[in-house]
Amino acid sequence: MRRCPALCITLLLLAGCADTSMERTLYNGMRSTAAQCRATQLPDGPACATLPDYEYYERQRTEAATGISPGVSSTGDPRRR
Repeated sequence: MRRCPALCITLLLLAGCADTSMERTLYNGMRSTAAQCRATQLPDGPACATLPDYEYYERQRTEAATGISPGVSSTGDPRRR
């Protein structure tokens, strides 16, 4: 039990050093789970989540964070960059 905190800290540090984006991995795991749900869904069962590709998700997240969509200038005019 005394090793548990040290083990958790070590695992967190190793996860931070991984070359894959942890957020992307988590999101793709959620997409995989949703796909499995749809594959095994019963006709009268609850609806399964439909998640877009990670790139689309990241674009939407960036737009929400900055308030500016990619390809649109800060003035909001798509012709001016």
